[in-house]
Amino acid sequence: TLEQFPLRRTDAGARQGAPLPRLSFERLFMPVGELAGGLGLGVRQFERRFLAHHGVALRDFRRLARFARALSILMQGQGRPGLAAAALEAGYVDQAHFSRDFRQFVGDTPSHFLASREDEASGYRFWAFGRDELDSFLR
Repeated sequence: TLEQFPLRRTDAGARQGAPLPRLSFERLFMPVGELAGGLGLGVRQFERRFLAHHGVALRDFRRLARFARALSILMQGQGRPGLAAAALEAGYVDQAHFSRDFRQFVGDTPSHFLASREDEASGYRFWAFGRDELDSFLR
């Protein structure tokens, strides 16, 4: 049963209609009504298609995209950019909003993560991305 579930989800997604176009980071955060209207869809229809196409709800996809962008900004920064500046640039309302998301996704505070990232014993060594990998988060 568990093995068949992803296959049924894929088949159900194929019946949902034409795939959605790729959305830029800026366009992803447009109001849902405006985004759906631009594609000639109703809001609920757009949300169902988005879920079928991407496998996650639009709200969760936006949250992940915002987090990935903020993390990339922090990790690229020369001279460690401020957390508040990285959060605002990524679209968070404030630093506290970013810190809550960070703690949920990573399990640690942003400042402790950044300080421990180079430490072999911290377990954060797998977060060492190359410049081109970090740039891909910003697209």
